[in-house]
Amino acid sequence: MAVAERLASELEALPPASPVAVQMSVDAFPEVLRGVLELFAARRELPVIYVTATIPSSRLIPVLSGLGIDPSRLSFVDCAPLMMVGSGKEGQQVVYVESPTMLENIMLKIDFLLRRTSGEGELVLIDSINTLAIHNSTWVLAEFLSILLPILEAKNASTVILALEEPASQELQSLLQHFCAKVLRAGGEEGTA
Repeated sequence: MAVAERLASELEALPPASPVAVQMSVDAFPEVLRGVLELFAARRELPVIYVTATIPSSRLIPVLSGLGIDPSRLSFVDCAPLMMVGSGKEGQQVVYVESPTMLENIMLKIDFLLRRTSGEGELVLIDSINTLAIHNSTWVLAEFLSILLPILEAKNASTVILALEEPASQELQSLLQHFCAKVLRAGGEEGTA
């Protein structure tokens, strides 16, 4: 079974609103996006909030289109550093946070976008925990997840956290195992928390 199909079926088998981490290689990124956004979220007609800390939304939207994923179904919280990519225009689809260090603002923007959706369960995709870990200490990141994930669960929103397999520190691995119901591996064996 292909990575995208296997990942989508594993996500469908989980209880709603379960926070899940997906560890992947860089090469698996397109298949992971297809599995999460197209095969899982689109089939269930879930509104998606895509938190991007690595690739700016202005560059990510054409990539998604190229993969056959309709980006118009997504809302973005773009916290890729604006000084690196230039300022973008905030609109209905994209809201900006100045930096991946501003975790409280990321939570506020997610909450803002959740209020705009139907409230019938959403998917929040965090891409990627590795980038957030570069810009924040493990302690601060743990505090962020300990606040954000219960709020999302209470709102019946599912969470998928993307993580690169390499380089992943032991602290980051422990963080994912502590906060996520499951840690799935794209293209490899599945792990549980």
